[in-house]
Amino acid sequence: MFRNKRFINIHVFTAAYTLQCCLHGGVIVMKEFEQKTLGDFHLKKLLGTGFFGGVFLAESEMMGRKAVKILDPEHTKIGEVNERIKNESEILERLKHKNIPAFRFAGIDPIKYKLNGKKYIDSPFAYLVMDYIEGDDLEATLKTQGTLPAETVKDYLLQLSNILSYAHKTDDAEIKKESDRPPIYHGDIKPSNIKVVGNELYLLDFGCGRIAGPSFFASSNYGYLTLYTAPELLNDRGKVVNKPTANSDQYSLGMLVAHMLYGEEGALELAVKNWQDHGRNFPVLKKIS
Repeated sequence: MFRNKRFINIHVFTAAYTLQCCLHGGVIVMKEFEQKTLGDFHLKKLLGTGFFGGVFLAESEMMGRKAVKILDPEHTKIGEVNERIKNESEILERLKHKNIPAFRFAGIDPIKYKLNGKKYIDSPFAYLVMDYIEGDDLEATLKTQGTLPAETVKDYLLQLSNILSYAHKTDDAEIKKESDRPPIYHGDIKPSNIKVVGNELYLLDFGCGRIAGPSFFASSNYGYLTLYTAPELLNDRGKVVNKPTANSDQYSLGMLVAHMLYGEEGALELAVKNWQDHGRNFPVLKKIS
């Protein structure tokens, strides 16, 4: 249905573009932290990496098993690291939903690691501590299965819509319950940020999120391009330069549904068409026009 020669080129170039964005520092530096100590936590296993850092399964005597997110200063300026930690901490402190991992605290502690395999550096790292949700992420499921049955997609869509309705405060019951909390937008909905535990979904990683209204988070770097990114967030070079909104979250959810129904290639072709229809012909797409 969606396959053609031109699309295969789109897939190759877009995958290369995303890989180039994500591999700077990320996996290389974060892998060095496995089996190291950060504050009271022993970092047991690297669970995943992103544009701004990595998440570890960690243990402490006081708190047991937790997920610890470390931001990578090799990739991000120290001032922006602190700003991002403050932003995500404030977001997570305000969200009290059973399908969003509970936030525990944020800290800054030194950690020793090798840089390019040559020497150990003992420098402070900002980090977040959250409840650990055991299970596979949706990305692993889609890589294995390719697509999902329509009934499963319908169930997942309903669950994720309910979580976003809570965060966006479009649910009347939640508005009454948390009248003083402003709406919160996720900004990075994608399979790797969704955990599957049995038949239940959990929405993770609000690192690209924002609180509605005036915000101390002044960075112009809101994230990186994925096939789920809404066109209105992008500039002509494919960089995410605009703040996420309820509409952009809903767009990302729609693209996730397309991925679950039609596979990654079908969703990617649809994403490229949407970007081009909105005049977002950034360099990686111009190469294959």
